[in-house]
Amino acid sequence: MEEKKRYSNFSSSAIYKLASKGRGALTIENVGSSFHTYVKEKKRESKLKRSISNSVNTRPIIWGKVFELYIFAKKLDTSFSDMNGVGRLTHTEHDQWTGIPDTFRKNDLVVGDIKSPSSLTKFCDLIEHTTEGLESFRANHADYYWQLVSSAILTGVDKAELLFYIPYLSELKDIKEFVLNIQEEDLPLDLELFQIEWIAHEITGYIEFGKKPIQIPYLPNESEYKNFNTFIFDVPQEDKDFLTERVKMAIEQLNN
Repeated sequence: MEEKKRYSNFSSSAIYKLASKGRGALTIENVGSSFHTYVKEKKRESKLKRSISNSVNTRPIIWGKVFELYIFAKKLDTSFSDMNGVGRLTHTEHDQWTGIPDTFRKNDLVVGDIKSPSSLTKFCDLIEHTTEGLESFRANHADYYWQLVSSAILTGVDKAELLFYIPYLSELKDIKEFVLNIQEEDLPLDLELFQIEWIAHEITGYIEFGKKPIQIPYLPNESEYKNFNTFIFDVPQEDKDFLTERVKMAIEQLNN
């Protein structure tokens, strides 16, 4: 059912492609090449009756999925709801527009996404650009930004937040124990226990035997960067309107 709702539909995780622009000013009509490529992909999926690509659980992807579980277990309080358990959301007026946010805070009406970069460069970029403010975040991380805008639209809220994390060296042992104690039923449906074993092996090799390099990003305990960071912002109404018009345009092209 999840696969059926995703193929041939536009998803929040890739919605930034519809927000791209060609040469010149950003307008509704001035779409970028990735807009056309994404629509073409969805047209083909509609005819194929399946996703056009097979998702592969590479180590960076596995890292992100496991650490989303870790963040919910260790870093977030009970005000955060795990939206992955709710399933894929569909726009109230456009049923070919879907997405699954990571978090939702009901009391504050804030929707969020969790990111655990496998690259220290990406992590540092996120800190610097979110510190500079919304314009810098939007300009440098279009994929994350428009995903959050889409999530805000799908959940009907005006605030969004990005939560991003890389562990301190001192946290690696706790992460190892967490991974070793994960049960099959705790994992996403597309992930199995044998696929996450490398995380514990990497930590053991590094901490106990000094094996280098380690394929898990970490921060030294004395790092000037914080391990867990949150960037919360008001989603501009003009960006909601812009994205909605772009999705409507894409749906029209998809169905013609």
